[in-house]
Amino acid sequence: MYGKSTIIDEREDENGEKVYEQVSVAQLIVDDLKMDGFVFTNVVNKKVFDIFDKAIDAGYIPDDQVFVSHEDETIAQLAADLLSTPYKLDQWEKYGIFVKREIIEERRKAVEEELKTATDPADQLILLKQKKDLDDIRKQINKELGIVIAK
Repeated sequence: MYGKSTIIDEREDENGEKVYEQVSVAQLIVDDLKMDGFVFTNVVNKKVFDIFDKAIDAGYIPDDQVFVSHEDETIAQLAADLLSTPYKLDQWEKYGIFVKREIIEERRKAVEEELKTATDPADQLILLKQKKDLDDIRKQINKELGIVIAK
């Protein structure tokens, strides 16, 4: 669902210095799974992963419609299941269950706090970009859930 969203990835270069790179969520996940040597045991999940891997190698990120309308019915069904939200989100927090919306909101508030104390212009830019990305993700989640936030 958020494969095309971008985030700032912090890594170290060959000199041990921090390097910040903007990458798509899909590319970050695919690269990390490949680097860790992760192997899918579920055939359908493996097919979805392979589609992402090949698309990224070709220079693009497939959107959800690629999967929902896929000729392989098992892929289309998995995509439909993953993209739909059959559960009502009422009061999950009181049971200690936090859905993506709350996690995104917590991270967004943390970035705002970091931004208040950041003095380095480069750090401020990185934090502003992270906040914008989190705001975009929050808007997308709210859109999917049919939530309108007035400010």
